[in-house]
Amino acid sequence: MNVSFSFLSAPLNLNPNNPCILCIENRVLLRDVITAFFNERTLEEGICFWQDETELKFKGNICFVGNIFELKTPASVLKKMHENLARFCNSEMLNETLNLKTVILNYLDILVRNYDYDFEYSVDVSPIDLFKMQDLRPLLTNEDFPQSLLSYLLFLRQYAGIKCFVIAHLHSYFTSEELERFYKEIAYRDICLFLLESEQNFEPLPCERVSIVDSDLCEILAN
Repeated sequence: MNVSFSFLSAPLNLNPNNPCILCIENRVLLRDVITAFFNERTLEEGICFWQDETELKFKGNICFVGNIFELKTPASVLKKMHENLARFCNSEMLNETLNLKTVILNYLDILVRNYDYDFEYSVDVSPIDLFKMQDLRPLLTNEDFPQSLLSYLLFLRQYAGIKCFVIAHLHSYFTSEELERFYKEIAYRDICLFLLESEQNFEPLPCERVSIVDSDLCEILAN
């Protein structure tokens, strides 16, 4: 996979084995790039991803992770997960699911018969109704931030089909040891990353490929 920017002379290669880092030291340019990713307006801002000579639309293919401390599950992804879980319940847990429906309907019947007003309710009870009522969602965060981020990326790839993850300021939050461990998992699981930093205030790891756009918009290949 590759990504090109209107302000770069050549595209950047995105390889799971060699994480690509773009350091943008010009604050205005960095803000514009992050805003483009946040608003999913990359093409309008001269940012293009492509794979096997095919241009990739941002929506459904690229995911921007601007804050690793707030990993939100998109509603569309949660819906797809609930649908998969419901199919599992209706096949592998069919007896338990039917018993639960019976209990719920009996509960409502007793409630209606013992209250002062007449009620009507749906007798079509689905596992998805239960998931929504209990706000069932994956537990993707814990005190191990690299592992939390990895779980989040794997979850979105499985349920949303994301092909590349754009992550901001990873070097600001992870130690070199944590990044090495994280990168090994990324390479093993064949996850495509593109990393944004505001400056190169770190020693690049051997696997990283760093490009810099300085405050005067000059390009520098760090390694």
